[in-house]
Order: sequence, then structure tokens, then C-alpha cells
Amino acid sequence: MKLKGISTIEQHVEKIVLGVMVAVLLGVVSAQFVLEPNHVDIGGGRKVSPDKVFAELDREVNTLRAAVRNENPALPDLNTPDLVREYQQALANGSTLPRSLPIPLGVGVTIGGETETAQLISGPIMPMPAPVPQQLLGYSTWVTADPYIIDEAPEYAAYLPALQPYDIVGVTVEASLEGAKLADLLRTGDGTHRPIPATWWRSGVAVLDIVAERQQQLPDGAWSPAKIVDRFPGSIDLLQRMNLTAEPSPIQLREMVSQATSLVREIVQPPFVPQIAGPEWAEPSRAIPRDSQLMNMTGVDRLRFKRRQLLADIRRLEGELDPNRQQQPRSTTPDRSTAPFVSPGGRSPSTGREPSQRTSPERDQQAEQRRVANLTRRIENAQSQLNDVESELAKMGFPVTTADNQPTQPDPTQDFASRLDLLNAESFKVWIHDLNVEPGGVYRYRLRVKLNNPIYGKETSLDAAAGDNMNLARQPYALGSWSNWSEPILVGEQTYVFMAAADEAMARQQGIGAAIGSGDANVSAEVYHMYYGHYRRGTMTLRPGDTVMTDVRVPTGLYLFDTQKVTRQDAYTLLGLNPNTGTRQTGTPGLNPGRDWQEPSDIFIPGDRIPSDRIPGRQSVPDDRVPTQTQTPATGNPIDVSEALPDGVTEAPQRITISIDSMLLEVVKLPITLQGTGTGGIEQARPIFYAYFQSEGGLIERRRPDLDRSGPSYGLVRASYILGSPSAADE
Repeated sequence: MKLKGISTIEQHVEKIVLGVMVAVLLGVVSAQFVLEPNHVDIGGGRKVSPDKVFAELDREVNTLRAAVRNENPALPDLNTPDLVREYQQALANGSTLPRSLPIPLGVGVTIGGETETAQLISGPIMPMPAPVPQQLLGYSTWVTADPYIIDEAPEYAAYLPALQPYDIVGVTVEASLEGAKLADLLRTGDGTHRPIPATWWRSGVAVLDIVAERQQQLPDGAWSPAKIVDRFPGSIDLLQRMNLTAEPSPIQLREMVSQATSLVREIVQPPFVPQIAGPEWAEPSRAIPRDSQLMNMTGVDRLRFKRRQLLADIRRLEGELDPNRQQQPRSTTPDRSTAPFVSPGGRSPSTGREPSQRTSPERDQQAEQRRVANLTRRIENAQSQLNDVESELAKMGFPVTTADNQPTQPDPTQDFASRLDLLNAESFKVWIHDLNVEPGGVYRYRLRVKLNNPIYGKETSLDAAAGDNMNLARQPYALGSWSNWSEPILVGEQTYVFMAAADEAMARQQGIGAAIGSGDANVSAEVYHMYYGHYRRGTMTLRPGDTVMTDVRVPTGLYLFDTQKVTRQDAYTLLGLNPNTGTRQTGTPGLNPGRDWQEPSDIFIPGDRIPSDRIPGRQSVPDDRVPTQTQTPATGNPIDVSEALPDGVTEAPQRITISIDSMLLEVVKLPITLQGTGTGGIEQARPIFYAYFQSEGGLIERRRPDLDRSGPSYGLVRASYILGSPSAADE
């Protein structure tokens, strides 16, 4: 029966679909046996079934192994190039030549650029010149060395005291090198010698070392024989760095120049001793004017300095409380932006040794709670002190303004990458350090520069018949001439004694010209002793026959560490230093801007034994620049008294007994007539006192109490004392 309206295709469509699917299935199944699609291509157009792959790989491995072990393999034919033909082709097609000629291991010379023609001299080749250091400045400073530096540089042990704190004094001598003049001399020659070919020195000229000599002033004012300054601990020694025990070969010298170029800052501007206390080290050109400013600190200056310290403390403490929070101190006025941290000598502190014992999670949680509570109390205390200081400044007529809160600008001298290229820099600073000095000693220095010699190894390029010095090709280094001697540098004493006043009642009883030993004479004195980076103060009264002995007071919050038990990170945190960078920069300590420094007309050096009028650790160089004073924590951050100190940490003593082998013999007065000291400018006699001391070795010293504290030595020592104990500024 035929269905109406339904075609044949429609009636049998399912059969058609089924047939197509069966055909496809049969094709796929047949392909597995006929076409072998699962075979693996093993290279060379060869395919194998999966079960034979590993057998073929094993055969290939055996073939390669046999080829490797073959002692007489078949060598390929060598295609010898026709260099003459290639050269002639390149010469004929000049337009395709490169515009820069490559120099092996050096910088290419541009063709067609600006040319600098040297004078055509047929004489001997010019020896490699080296710049002479100019404008020498010297400065000495006391710091408290990081107790962990001996682990990093054991050579420091020869200079550090036996016990902590490691207070150490050193001298820094700074000079400038004129690199542009050296480059001009190399390009144009000296007019009497044949210039060094540019292809020799353009491949690299670097400062390999700064050599220094020193002389010490003897008691009679003469100078000792010159002595080479020892290499500073931790400084770069390129020979040792390259494991060389003899002079380098020409190839090794090129490698040395490459390393010297990458380490130029560490070589010409080495960091000072890593420190945990004391004024942050600065090169002499910045430290000298800084000291001049410190000597003139006023009460307002000290309050401003203390405010900056408190602001920095609050920022740091809040950062320790919550490292992810960027909260500003809650100052009553707009505050200064966070100042950058500066690592001591440019180094980042390491982690030190880990304690041998580990705490449980419960103890860790309790310690964290105590830490947070302690930080909170310290922040509140610092905030209260900050408000008091700002109120006091306002009462004195110096309210805090927006100008006082401007962020500290970065020091442009820190752009070392563009300023320390010898041949491209107009001039740049270099300096050396010397730790082998005696407190109270007077020294002077001279420097010379050590460069690589580009003539080294070029014997075949020299002409002895033309007068060339063949020895120049055998010398790897070029040593410059010695600079002039620096001005004398007085190293600061560890202990100073300043006469404050004599007993005027005694003078009235004795009368003018009284005999030595009569009357009840006495003088008051101030004793300053360097301890934990700053001078600490004590006072005493001396009578004839007394020796100098007193106690100096030490602030709280200064700690000593067992480096075997306490990590450097924990020690830095306890001292109030940034554990990641070492120290903190607190900005200018309220120094008086624009005040020109002038050398005092009447300088009194205690003991009259130093023939030159020198300020401890500095040279008299006027400079009206306002420096940035960087100050490490003066008193640390004492933890709450309810908490026990960690194992391996002890607090420094609160008092230190200072004894000096110096005995007061007598105090006498002499008459002196001064103009304009009385009413209406009438001349009037005023008593002048002299105190006579017998020091070690039987030397008799005469001291004037009215002048003892008027010299610059007292100003610097006093400033150090105040910066180390800000609460003492009002004493």
C-alpha cells in the first residue's frame, strides 16, 4: 500500500543513515590494518609500530655510543676560505662596510663622527698618565661598630676593643680626581711624546686602587717617616678577588678592569665601619660643615632636633606595630615625610646566627602580645613628648611650620653611576679610611691613584729604535704622582677633661701673687668619655693632690649582645634600628641655616701640646652649605621594665668610672688689665686663674679654666654629649 504524500526517500531515510554509519565504521576498522596510522615516526622517514619503538631507540643509542668510542672517526672535508678574494670583494663594495670598527674586548670607534687629531710626534710613546688627587680634606670620627662585623670581616678584630661596645675611631681622607683632564691628555697627547693609540685605552681605563701614606706628628712638632696606610677591612682587593698571587697577564688585566668598572664605588668610595650608634658617618666635605653647625646649636635647635627624632621614632614604631600600615605620626602640625633609611657604610645587615632554642606557638603568641603592648606604650609616650616639644617651640616663638615638614631631598652625590666614570666625569670624589690611629694623635696624609696601563703587553707594537721605553709594556699598572700632604688632622680623644671654674673665694683669701700650695684651692671640672657612640659627661671638684677620677652617666636603653645567642635582626630591633637597613635618617637636627662658620680667633688646646689650632677630627674649612645631619639612635629603645631581657642581651651600665693619671698641683691667680671691662669702659684688673697639673711621665701642664671651654673642642664634645642624651640639653 502506497502512502500518500510521502516520498521514497522519506520512507527509508533511517536506513540510509544506518548504512552510512556502518560504512564509516568499516572504514575506520579497515584503516587500522591497511594504513597503520598508529606507527611512530622515528626519523629518517622510518616508522615503526608502538611495540618496536624502544627497540629502535636502543639500536640508535648503541650506534651513537660506538661513534663516540671510535678513536679514528671519519673527518669531514674542510672548506678553506679564500680570504684574499673576500677582502677584495668587500673593498670593492665599500658601501656595505660597517661604520663602526669593533675592538676586541672594548668599545667600538665611530667612523665619520667628531675627530680629535693629536699632534704628530715621532718621539717615544707617552707613558700612561694618572691623575693626581687634589683638594685633600681629612676628618676623624668615633662610632660604635656593629658587634657582628667580625663574623663578616675578621680583620676588624685587630682594631676593635676587647669588650663591647665596640667604640672605634678612624680617619677619612677625601680628594677629587679630574677625569676630564686625563681624557683630554690621552686624546691630544702631552706635546712631547707620541700619544697612546686610542684603540688601546678606549677599551677601558679604571681606578684599581687608591694608595695612601701618612705621617704622625711627634711631640717636638716634627713628622715621622711616611708609612703606607693599611688596607681597610672589607675593602676590595682585586688581586685577591681574582685569586692572583702575582702580576696579572694582559688578559687577566682586562678582566680586572672590567671588575673595577663594576665595583668603582666600593673601590674609590669605600663604606666606613658598619655602626649601631653615633653620628652617621659622612665624607669630610659634608662632615666638616656639619660639625661647624653642631658647635652653634641653640636651645631651639635642640628642640627641633628632638622633634625630628621623635617623628622618626613614631614612624618606625608604628611600622613595627603594623608593617602593612602607612600611618603618619599624629603631630599637631603637618609633619615631615618619612626619611629614607641609610645602611651603615652602605651595607645591609645580615640575619646573624639563629638561636639554638625554638619557642612553642603559645609562647610566641604571648611574646607577640607583649611586643604589641610595649610598642603601643612607647608610641603613646613618644607622641606625648612630641606634643610637649611642639608646644615649647611655640612658646619660644618658633612654631612648627609647613617648611619644617618638607621631605628630605636625596643627596645628589649619591648618583654614582653617572659620576664615577673616570674618563667621562669632570671630577669626582675619592676617599680612604684609616683605623690604625691613636686617639689624640695628629696625622697628615697624601694619596696617589693606581690605574691599569693600556700599554701593558704591547711590546710588539713598540719601537725601541724610536726611543720607546720597552719597560712600559711590562708594567700592568700606572701609578700617579703623590698628592700634596693634607692639613694636620687631630684625632678626637676618648676622654676629655675641661676646667669649668676656679674657687674665687680662695683667690680673695690668697691675694694676687700668693705662693703655690697656700690656701684652700679647688677647681671644678667636666669629664667627657666616649661610650656607645657619644661622649658621656661627669663632673667633679679637684683640690691640690687630687687625681682626675669621676663617674660619667650613661643613658638607659643601651644594650650589649652575645652574638652567639642573639641574631643581628633582634639586636637591631632592640636598639631601635631598622632590622632591614641598619640605621635611620632623621634629617637636619635644627641647625641654623645660613650661618657662616668662622674660625674662632682664640683657640685653646688643653695642655698646649698641639702646635696647630685644630678641632678634633676636622680641618678648618669654611663652608656655608647647610648639611643634612644623620643621627643613629642616641639612647636606644628601652623595653618595658616588666619584661625580662632576652637571653644573650645585657643592658650597659648606667655609670662608668673614669680615672686619668693627672694630679692637680695648685691653682693660682695672676693680675691682668683688660680694656673696657668696668663701668664706662674704665680699665679694671680682673683675676685670671691657672691650674697646674702633673700628668703621666711628670709633664707639667698649665690650664686656664676661663678658656678651657671656649675652644671648638669643647663645642664638638658638648654637642656629641647632647645628641647622645637629648634630655641633657637643658643642663
